[in-house]
Parts: sequence; structure tokens; C-alpha cells
Amino acid sequence: MHLRSLLLLVVLIPLACAPQRRGGTPTLDEICDDGIDNDEDGTVDEGEDDDNDGFLDCGVEDLDCDDQDADVHPGAGETCDGIDNDCDGAIDEDFPDGCGDDDDATDDDDAVEEVIIVDMSPEPGADDHFLSADLFVVFNQAPDSVELSVAGVTGATETSSNGRVVTFDPSNPLEPNTEYLWTITWSPSIDSPIEIEFETGPHGDPVGDPDAIIGRAYQIDVANADFTEPAGVGAILGSQLDGMVFLMAATPESSGSDMHVILAQGEESAGNVSQLPCVTTTYATAGPDQVIGTADDAPGDFDNPDITVGPVDLAFDAAIQGIGIGTVNDVFMTSTFHPALDDLQGGIVEGTIDTRPLAPELDPDGDEDALCQLLEEVVGVGCIECGGENPGEFCLNVRAQNVTSEYVPGLTLVPRTCADIIEEFESSGDCDSEALDYDEDSDGEYELCPAWQP
Repeated sequence: MHLRSLLLLVVLIPLACAPQRRGGTPTLDEICDDGIDNDEDGTVDEGEDDDNDGFLDCGVEDLDCDDQDADVHPGAGETCDGIDNDCDGAIDEDFPDGCGDDDDATDDDDAVEEVIIVDMSPEPGADDHFLSADLFVVFNQAPDSVELSVAGVTGATETSSNGRVVTFDPSNPLEPNTEYLWTITWSPSIDSPIEIEFETGPHGDPVGDPDAIIGRAYQIDVANADFTEPAGVGAILGSQLDGMVFLMAATPESSGSDMHVILAQGEESAGNVSQLPCVTTTYATAGPDQVIGTADDAPGDFDNPDITVGPVDLAFDAAIQGIGIGTVNDVFMTSTFHPALDDLQGGIVEGTIDTRPLAPELDPDGDEDALCQLLEEVVGVGCIECGGENPGEFCLNVRAQNVTSEYVPGLTLVPRTCADIIEEFESSGDCDSEALDYDEDSDGEYELCPAWQP
């Protein structure tokens, strides 16, 4: 949802934060879980993904137990090779009868390992499958053939991960609160075919009182989103974003199908979520002037229960973790409200970020393509042409899906401009570091906040 613009903004933060560890002492290695900043980069127990398999070797729940082998990571198929391929602490557990021995005449060296399902969505008996979500199956190894079908539903089947992951994408969204029968057929297998009954949840039914959306604050679950672009950074992003709080709400200027949205940064303490008072907010739908009701407005479209924003260019005045984001271009966001307004599901956000403003944060003495170089080095993702008035291969496409947002009872988001931050500092002394960021030459004029009037 619009909150995804925040999500986008967030996406570069971890990419900028993770690389900073390389600015520490290069001769020292970080040691996991010792609570010490071993490599002196300002971050404790952070992880790396040296083999680019999307899993970190430190600081996350699903650890890569061999960061030098891309075929070894959590969820990988176990191979009979004396190695813990799936990082579950067991070796060759799928082969209780051993791996075969050429000296044993009873061994069948030509036997084919059975292809089994190791993960799927939805699972048997699921009663809350999101109506627009893909159905997928993960096998321990690529089957010779596979067919997925849902009774009464047309769709396309795609494979990925060298054939181990097979996805069924319905041609149209499923119906809410509806039972379905999913059939999975594959070979070689002694279990195929199998039939799975599941039910979609309530998302997709219309909201009873659309006016009740106005002012309701939602917390965006950024850390658990599925990042499909840039490829290979999902685990990194999730680990870096865990604990960061991003908020959104529809504003009173919303009317009918036109919806305006405010984005804010928050914090969570003892289970309570609040808005950070010293961080500016952003209107996702107000255009460059950030004033709702003027000619450059780009209101979101509310087609009950779905909401869509964009494509729009979003400029962020606030910094996240001390890093200024600047503008995210061609942002497109969509999500679906629960009929009781408890949450939003199925969120998708995509956009393009110019990495040049972030490069100095990564390497103050480096080139303006410093972040692009790091991305190429770490995950093999290259930047693309920015075009327009400021061309060059410095831009990065970002896409996240399956974003959820939970309602935060009792929270009302308050618009905060740079002038508000400065006023707070001048009157009370609070928000000092944030306010002084707008005073470029420390002369008390706050040149970087034209709206400030002493």
C-alpha cells in the first residue's frame, strides 16, 4: 500500500547499511553472536552473503552454514554427499539406507532419488489463503515433469530455482471465502498425484464503511516482505529491516475513490507503536509541492477493497538511520483491505531509486557509482540507465510483494515538516540533531528548509 513507498525508501537503507561494514578494518572478520564489533565497522554480529545464495552467515534466524557454497543453505535439497546441504544440523538425513557403495553388489548405483515436496503454499487445510497470491510447490530436487491445477481455475505454471520451485499463477484472482481443490502431479514419485483442499480468506470482500479508513494508522511489515528485485537480497533486506517501524494512514482529504495517504516513521517499545516526533512525514499523493489540494496532486485510487497509488515520484525529506533517500521514481503501490479494516494484505510496491545520493554515505571519498559497484560485487545486480535530465547507469529497480500492514489502534499520524522540526528545536531544544541537519553552514539560517520562517 502507500506505505510501500516507505518500503521502497527502506529498501536502499539496508543496501547502504550492509556495505558500511566494509568500511571497517578489512583485516578483521566479524565473529557471529559474540556481541562484539570485531571488524570495527560500527555494526555488531552482522552477516555476509559471500556465495550470493540469498542467505546470511550471521545475525538472522535461517543461517547459511556454508557461505562459500551457493548450493548449501536453509531449504536446499539434501544430497547424499556427507554435507549438511540444508543447514538443519543433520547430514544425509534423507538417505537412511546410505548413499550406495560400488563394492557392494546389492547397491543400485543407478537408482533415482525420490522427488518429494518440501514446502508449499497454501498448505493442506489452509483457510486464509490470500486470493491474489500465487500457489507454489518446492521439491527436494527438480522433477522430470510436474503439473499444477486448481479445479475451475485457469492459470499458468512457471518454474524457478533450477526446476525445484513450481508456481501456479491464476489468470484472475480467486474468490474470497471460497473452497478450492488443488492437484499436484509430478514424476518420479510414489505419492503423485496429491489433492489439497484449501480456502481463501476474507480479503477481497468489500469494506463495509469506506469512510472508516480515514485516519486509521497501519504499520507496514517491511522485514517479512518478499523482495524480488534486486534479485538475491531478500534475506539481507529482511535482516536489516527487522525492528524498523514504518507507518501510513489515509488523510481527511480523501474522498470517494480518491484517497490521499501520509507516510511516517515510528518506533516500537514494550509492544506499543508510536510516531517519531523528530522525523518529517511524506504525503504519497500530494505531488512535489507536498500540499494536498493543488494541481500536482496524484491521489490514490480506492476500488473497494483495493487501493492503488502511482506511478508517482516520491521525494523524501527525512533520513532513515541518518541516510537521506531523496526521490524514488515511478513508484507503484497496491494492497487490499481486510473487510473489517484489521489489516491490508497482498501489498506490492515497485519503483526506481537513483543510487547517487546514497553513494557518499557508503564511501565519502568514492565515486558516485559506489553503491552500484557494491551491488554488482555482492549480489551480481547491476544498475540501470536513469535517463531524463540526469542520465547514467546509476538507478536501481526495486520490487517487493506480499507486504502486509497491521492496524495500530489509538495511533493518529501527525504531519511533520522540516519547519515543524526546527520549531520544536528552537522552542524546546528537542530534535536538535534533526533540526541542525537543515543548517548547512551552521549559521542558524536553516538553508535546507525553505519553509522555515523564524
